[in-house]
Amino acid sequence: MARLDLKIEGPPGTIAASVLATALANSVSILRDLASAITPRKAQVTWFVEYLRTDSARVGLLSKPRADVGEADLGRITLAYVDGLRVIEEGNVLPEYLSETSLDRVKKITRPLVGPVSAFSATADLDGGTTASVTVTHKAADNVVRLMRPESRGLGSVTGRLEAVNLHWTRPKFNIYDELTRRPVSGYFDQSSLEAVREALGKRMRVSGMVVRNAKGQPIRVENPELASLAEVRALTELVGLDPGFMGDQTLSEYMDEHVG
Repeated sequence: MARLDLKIEGPPGTIAASVLATALANSVSILRDLASAITPRKAQVTWFVEYLRTDSARVGLLSKPRADVGEADLGRITLAYVDGLRVIEEGNVLPEYLSETSLDRVKKITRPLVGPVSAFSATADLDGGTTASVTVTHKAADNVVRLMRPESRGLGSVTGRLEAVNLHWTRPKFNIYDELTRRPVSGYFDQSSLEAVREALGKRMRVSGMVVRNAKGQPIRVENPELASLAEVRALTELVGLDPGFMGDQTLSEYMDEHVG
């Protein structure tokens, strides 16, 4: 099982019920998005309320393994949530896995954290004794705005699996999970390209166009994207098998150490 303890930090009587409700609803939505990004079958993970603390604005969430979502998947989802919040609070780079939509949800959680309502904390408790915790403040909302601000544009490409078509924006968009940063990068497309985008869903693609990056050089979106399907990369061990003798008596590890460094 995976557990999350969510808490709004502040003196009793100063925390509006809407602040806790917003934090809870947006946290569950972020967890849902992470489950879709991390689990192989885009599984939907259900989180149940395990407890409500009457002496503080605190909620315990619980999720249980099932046939299509194992213990390891639950652990990765839960830790990705905590780690994502931590990276945003630190403000150096955008975190792995969190989409633009999830980043907007982080802003909704952290913007009300002013005055006596000082912080939002999340603690993960996983089977096997693994724990992780994070505390975020209003600073996280400011960091999202700054890190999502375009700082450079240039022709380029992003390679990864194309996922999550969203038709509810002004222009439809997709996410491609960049293999280098493990971050979803947005691509906006015309309605006329919808069938081609749907055909590419779940496939490894190269998206070329005008790549927009933040101040840290992380890709944020690709403008005027062009899609190209890529064959799965063959494992190095398979390529070695094409000429078993080219390494002599060395193992693959020994050969790489000597010739690649």
